Amino acid sequence: MNLQNHHYYFLALRKAYRNFDNHSEIQVSMNKLMDIFFCTQKNAKIIVKKLVDEGFMEFRPGKGRGNLSTILFLESLQSSLLKQVESLIDHQELTLALELVKEFGSGTAVEDYVHSWIRDYFGYQRIQSSEDELEVLRFPIFRPITTFDPTRVFFDLDAHLASQVFSTLVQYNHETEAFAPALAHHWESNDSKTRWSFYLRKKIQFHNGKELTAEVVKASLERVKNSPHRWLVQDVSEIEVESKHTVSIELNRPNHLFLQYVAAVPMSIVHPSDFDGEIKCPAGTGPFEFEKAEADSCTLTAFENYYGFMPHLDRIEIIRLTEDMQENRMEESKIFLNTDETNALPSKEWKNRSSIFSGTNVLLLNASKKGPLANEEFRQTIQRMINREEFLKIGHSRTGPAYGFNVTDRSKAASAMAKAIVPLDEKITLTLITYKRHEADANILKKMLEDFGVQLVVKIMDWDQILSKEVLLEADFVMFEGTPNEGLVSIFELLLFEDGFIYPLMTDDWKEKVAAYVNRIKEEAEQQRRIEMYGELENALVESGVLIFLVHKQLDISYDYALEGVKITPRMWVDFGELWYKSSSI
Repeated sequence: MNLQNHHYYFLALRKAYRNFDNHSEIQVSMNKLMDIFFCTQKNAKIIVKKLVDEGFMEFRPGKGRGNLSTILFLESLQSSLLKQVESLIDHQELTLALELVKEFGSGTAVEDYVHSWIRDYFGYQRIQSSEDELEVLRFPIFRPITTFDPTRVFFDLDAHLASQVFSTLVQYNHETEAFAPALAHHWESNDSKTRWSFYLRKKIQFHNGKELTAEVVKASLERVKNSPHRWLVQDVSEIEVESKHTVSIELNRPNHLFLQYVAAVPMSIVHPSDFDGEIKCPAGTGPFEFEKAEADSCTLTAFENYYGFMPHLDRIEIIRLTEDMQENRMEESKIFLNTDETNALPSKEWKNRSSIFSGTNVLLLNASKKGPLANEEFRQTIQRMINREEFLKIGHSRTGPAYGFNVTDRSKAASAMAKAIVPLDEKITLTLITYKRHEADANILKKMLEDFGVQLVVKIMDWDQILSKEVLLEADFVMFEGTPNEGLVSIFELLLFEDGFIYPLMTDDWKEKVAAYVNRIKEEAEQQRRIEMYGELENALVESGVLIFLVHKQLDISYDYALEGVKITPRMWVDFGELWYKSSSI
């Protein structure tokens, strides 16, 4: 359900005359109504008729040109708002309900009602019925879900949801650097790493009841070739169906990292029936399936025919709240992942507080745009204007200055840039885009650059807007947090994802350089040498001023004492399949 227009128009009209009681005669001009409804005279008359027909008010038109009309409200602002909010909540349109309260009911009993409902709604619930018992966990998010298609995921939330619904051929453990069977129970390659064969488990079902076969795997992997993650399959020359449960992949160059490629979320296997048009609730083979998939709310239910161990929770409900509610909704979520984006504190009764490395704040410079940043020397000058220590003052989640994605000693690289710098002769105005969580960092950078004569315009974007090519290409800087916590391939994803931040802003020359480096790294058999080669690439990007690493960050984790199985994934989310609630202790 969405709020119908005439309901919104009545709230806008009633707010304009909120000090008048019901049934009071109010004199109003047509021009005033046009201003309130922000429409033409013709449309204003249509809206008034609709409001009268729906029983919101009475209307007596003025006789003659220029005479005032009379309206009598039959419902108060608070009463009407409460009805609309209750209806929206019943249909799980919580974000819209909150926006409505913010616009029309701030400080009213309706706002108190919504906050009370939220307190009772989120958290763990055991729902009893005559036939069964369901365990449900509901928690809020404060950003939209931008895609449900694994071949288009970029943000960690989207990728995490995909990992709960879809499966890959193999699984990669970034901590042990080991691989485990998933949809494939066995795999092998030739010595040159140009041909790989995968042997599928039998009788695996998709959420739509269809069976997993080698033909389905081939179709799903072929689909990646037409996605922004095509870099994952650019070396694939042929996918062969050897039998119903055996698929082989031929590469046109050696790739010693191909198993990590296959384990990446965008390589998740999706049933071909979902390929046509926009994927809304695609069918995977993972432990959960989509019951509802919207930008502001998502419901996952445990898949009864999952090939692995069933999840302990039967249902996960995720609902987006407005950011202004973030600070007082932490306790209801039962899990608190603190990245210093809020002043909220977890409950003192929660347990197992710990900190883990989460990612690195990065400043991306648009070298492809005509202007001062197209000049490499100027980009290097910008880098010398930045004092990373200033960012550390924001909060404890920032653990130290960063000179690369890895937390290593890069003091030599830092000192090489530490040349004296004087303010510019003429003032230059540049634009930075980021999202809300990096606003404090962006403002610190703004102050730093202004001290040297660079005026920085900071634009805070919504999560679903910031990846727009038009928005990106017009910006001079992009600030974001990179979370490549699964080894080199996750760094390749940041560099090569065509709809991400870095790739669209690189010059053609740099795109070729990065691709050449990645190819050489894939062809290298020795892991240590691969790491060294990536270090060379990273140094080149930094020294040319394409990327500026700012600070490393950590994630603080606290959760309800009764919640067990809390396992943080490389995407900095909780693995839903492992969560369970302990009802009592010995």
